[in-house]
Order: sequence, then C-alpha cells, then structure tokens
Amino acid sequence: MYESLEERWAEATKRVEEEKRAKEQAARTAAGDPEGLPEMSALARQFAANLTSEGLTLDMTPASMAVLDRLLVATKKELASMPTGERNTFENHASLNIGAYVGEVLRLQEGGVWTKGRDGLPAVDLGWHIVPVMTTVLGFLTRGRVEMPGGPVETFAAYYRVASTLSREVLEAIVRGPHATLEALEREMTDNSELARWLSGQAHLAVKTAKTRWNASLDFTPASLQVVENILAQLHDVLKTAPTAERPTDQQIETAAKVWGVYVGEVIRRHIGGKWALSDGVLQLEINTAQAFPLRKVQKRLIDGPGDAIPFYFHTLKHFASGRLGM
Repeated sequence: MYESLEERWAEATKRVEEEKRAKEQAARTAAGDPEGLPEMSALARQFAANLTSEGLTLDMTPASMAVLDRLLVATKKELASMPTGERNTFENHASLNIGAYVGEVLRLQEGGVWTKGRDGLPAVDLGWHIVPVMTTVLGFLTRGRVEMPGGPVETFAAYYRVASTLSREVLEAIVRGPHATLEALEREMTDNSELARWLSGQAHLAVKTAKTRWNASLDFTPASLQVVENILAQLHDVLKTAPTAERPTDQQIETAAKVWGVYVGEVIRRHIGGKWALSDGVLQLEINTAQAFPLRKVQKRLIDGPGDAIPFYFHTLKHFASGRLGM
C-alpha cells in the first residue's frame, strides 16, 4: 500500500516544471517562506479546483476541513463496495490528493513547509513536529481514526485543530518567554496596541521561519543573533548570486527586513530596554533618550553584506545604550 503511495507521489512530482520550481523557490527564499515541495502545492490547488467545480467548495481555509469530512464519509461508502485491488488503488489516490490539500492548508494557515517524512512521503513541517498528511488520510480511510496527542481523532476538522494547536502553543511559548500571557508581552513592547499585535506577529514569523526553513532555534537571547546573522548571510548570497530574473524583488527584501529586523529589535529591547514606537512612519526602538533602527540595520545587512554584522550591532548598542545613538 505504501509502495503504491510512493509511486503516485513520484508521478505527481513530474507535474511541475523544474525551471518554474527553481524560480519560485528563489523568490520565496528572500522572504523566508519556501514551499519545500512546490509540486504538492500545485496538486492541492488542482484537487481543490476539481472539487469546487463539482460543488464542494475548497477554499484553503481551516473551515474547509468540514467539507473534507463530508467527502470522507462518501468516499468510505464508495470504498466499501469495491474489490480489494481496486479499493487499494482508490485509497492511495485519495490519500495523495486529500493529503496534499490538508497539508497545503496547514502550510498556508500555520506557516509550515512541505518536506518528506520518515517514510519518504510528503509531509508538512510545522516547526516542532512533522504532520504526515498522506498516511493520516490513509488512516481515516482504512481504520476510521488516527492517533494524536490527547487521544484518537476521527475527522479532518479535529485533526487540523490538534495539529495547529500543538504548533501554536510551542511557538507562542517561545515568543512569550517569561511573560504570563502574550498580551502582557505586547503591552511591554509598545504603547500602541495595533503596533504591538503586528510586532508580535512578526516575532512569531521569525521564530517559525528559522525553524522550518533553516532548522534553527531562536529564543530571543543575544546568542541567537548569531543564528540570525547566519540566515541573513544566506539571504545576502541569494541576492548577489541569483540570476536577475529570479532575484528577489525590493518588496520581498523589505518583507524579510521587517521579519528579521523585528526579531533583532526584540532581542535588543528584552536585554537592553526600551519600547517600540513609530515616528513619522519610521519604526524605531526608543531606549531612554536614544533611538535604534533595527529594521534599517537588517536591511543594510541583507543588501550590503557582512560589513554590518548583527551581533556587533547589538553589543555596540548595549555599550552606548545610555547615550543618544541614532543607529
């Protein structure tokens, strides 16, 4: 059965042209948002389009898991009347297509990346655990349930809730640090509640991207800035070496600078002090009477290269924190 899944997976990988895959991957790298296995994303979109044309709307949202649950009931009834050989083929086909869709929703909504599981089949890496979506679908079809932390689940809706909750709880705990709640952290970040929510979101994205894209752990310590430095070095290399047509756009560079700049700024704020503020539309850290501009510093590191090392920037700020920096 697994062998058949592997064969169908091999067939699916041929559906996306190599040239297009390389171009899309290079563009996503600058923002730190790779698909990992873009053919699975393409397969999920095709599956969604096919079912939507038949009246079952799949819109890449968590709510669409309820639609899959209705499809699961109908599919199991259909399977019950099939001969064994035909049933196995149908189960493998359904596992590939439905698994691609479930995985793509997780990837898009929870910030995951397509990868390969221990069995060599496509799975979604959510940072702290890998979701084996194809074998999960097969489990629903053949056993009626799959085992999850907290007990077995019998629906795609329940499966999605458990998988996404596990990922969010671990991620939030890392970003929250010693604070009792995320709201407490956000109040400490800035007096602007809307800005606080945005900053928190960027911090979450930085930690998640580092884990899924580079398998690197960020914990908001000064030592973790070397990890960020290594990531920025790789992104800088992409900027310098990618063919012109595949080079990240200015908007993608700005997006990357925001994500990593907020993380760097949060390390500064948590270990040196200060609060985030907007001044004439420019995001800065106000530390006593000094101002620091970590997003600007990260963007300069991305574009100009290693002359602007992030750990050195932190130690410089720490040394002169009592003065007026304007850095």
